[in-house]
Amino acid sequence: MKSKIVYQTFNFVYDEIMKYCNILRSTNDKIKYLEWIIKEYDICERPHRNKITEQKPLTTKFRQKLAIYADELPYTEYTYYKDDFLRKINIELEYLKKLKESEFKMAIVYKEEEFLKKEFSEISLENLGLDIIITEALNARLEEIKKCLSFNAPLSVIFLSGSILEGILMGVALNFQKEYNQSKASPKDKKGKVLPVNEWTLNNLINVAFNIGHIKEDVKKHSHSLRDFRNYIHPYQQVSSGFKPDEQTAKICWQVLKAAIVQLKENVK
Repeated sequence: MKSKIVYQTFNFVYDEIMKYCNILRSTNDKIKYLEWIIKEYDICERPHRNKITEQKPLTTKFRQKLAIYADELPYTEYTYYKDDFLRKINIELEYLKKLKESEFKMAIVYKEEEFLKKEFSEISLENLGLDIIITEALNARLEEIKKCLSFNAPLSVIFLSGSILEGILMGVALNFQKEYNQSKASPKDKKGKVLPVNEWTLNNLINVAFNIGHIKEDVKKHSHSLRDFRNYIHPYQQVSSGFKPDEQTAKICWQVLKAAIVQLKENVK
């Protein structure tokens, strides 16, 4: 008889937990709640160990009842029901964790699609404060990218986009050397001294530009992808990796460059 009551009590507690879990809106909150339940399950045997919070409906009444049964039933019999209770909680928890991972991946895909769908007006390097001669050279490369896109030359688009991005970031860094040198992300030598700006790599320039607020997280992330693609200018590296860019890859790199220019114009004062 007591075994049946313990079984029913655990089932009731499980149902109450699931009801409360379903009220929670976010998958992350549900996961945290169930992890708390699993961590605190042995309160049923030691009800005095922790205080009960109103937000978590594993009530004092049922905890105390289960604790009494824990003393009256053989240990193996009681733990059998408790382990079955925890097993069901763990199954639900694993499902929620997989759901969270799926939601995270979908969110990334959605963000990338939204980024690529952004429309930009005619791109211009004006108002960035770059050297006139450098600006003319970069503008010529911008026009060349447009031609390469028309003639489906993805490698050329990728290499040109990477070189223009590096040229622009280097120009901005030279104009804001104090801010860039003082950034926590600035590259340093073995003695901890900041390297001269003209020795910085594209990787350094991207990270520092983000660190001081000249570009945002989305552009930082995609700029690093563009940097990786640009490294395939070395034929042996391209062959060994099997990298075969297509029109879509070229358009992504072009979009990254345009977004970087727009954000720099907005944030460089």
